[in-house]
Amino acid sequence: MKFQSVSVHSLIVLLVIIAFTSAIPATANAERSAGNDPVTSKSAGRDEKASIGHLVAFMERSDVTFIRNGQEYDGKAAAEHMKLKLGQAGNRIKTARDFIENIASKSSMSGKEYSIKRTDGTQVSARDWLNAELRRFEASGDSTTTTTR
Repeated sequence: MKFQSVSVHSLIVLLVIIAFTSAIPATANAERSAGNDPVTSKSAGRDEKASIGHLVAFMERSDVTFIRNGQEYDGKAAAEHMKLKLGQAGNRIKTARDFIENIASKSSMSGKEYSIKRTDGTQVSARDWLNAELRRFEASGDSTTTTTR
């Protein structure tokens, strides 16, 4: 009896291992089809961490005012806040677009959208402002270029 129960137990363990390892490719394919794979993202060929770093530096050097939960902040304070949120997000942020959508566009506490007040007084959503800069950055092909619009 003891020998049979060990065999059944071993068989169950083996089946669990097979089921788990066969699920890995399916999970990877699901990630890719969801747009979370850096190789197939719209930023293909661009190092995503470099793109995120560029966006944070862009914020920090900008001459706009960031409006977060009704309070105004300069670029340096906004960039520090984004770095803090990015650190708290851990590995959930895989692309620059993830960063924009999940970190830099709205408050995780209140749900309020962040906005940008330009020097001429006009306002735009932080999402639109950062997406425009990401498109410009990707088109430039120069990972050292930073503008402050």
